Amino acid sequence: MRNKEKRSLGLRLLNSFCALALLICIAYMVFAGFQAAVIGVALLALGAMAVPVAMDGDGLVEIILGIFEAVIEGIVAIFEAIANFISGLFG
Repeated sequence: MRNKEKRSLGLRLLNSFCALALLICIAYMVFAGFQAAVIGVALLALGAMAVPVAMDGDGLVEIILGIFEAVIEGIVAIFEAIANFISGLFG
């Protein structure tokens, strides 16, 4: 495996917005059930996260792991933004 470089700000923003959309879609599906529009938004968000990873990946395993890494990175960015907001209120 090659060394990973730090992703750009635009790609990290895309990952965090797509991860937020995925989390909202999953929560909506849990409480309101499966609907075509919600599934479409979830697939669109997952596709938006997968395309940059697939363009950069060398093999199938690296692409799959990169997609999981992008999803987790997006979720971590959301929680990091919430923590920064809360610490800004009390700081």
